[in-house]
Amino acid sequence: MSTEIPVRCFTCGHPITKWILYMKNLPLNNYDKDKTLALLKIVAPCCKKMYSTHIDLLTKSLRMKDLETKNMQELIRTTVGGDGGGEEDDDGGED
Repeated sequence: MSTEIPVRCFTCGHPITKWILYMKNLPLNNYDKDKTLALLKIVAPCCKKMYSTHIDLLTKSLRMKDLETKNMQELIRTTVGGDGGGEEDDDGGED
């Protein structure tokens, strides 16, 4: 699990050392953040906030980049090689 997390709590300065344990135990506790934090004995409200509100922006941005790449490939596939390449005249008559 590679994520960019803060090294210390912004308020009290306590080291954030149980991040991997938190992420592994969260699904085991049905994603109940309070229960997981109690299990890991994280009691300071400021530290609880650090664990429970962290958003993994690095992973989200990489997923977005993958989605953009797939969408671009689909767009290229449909516009370049999709219908045979030529425009059709739909008036049914002579020019």
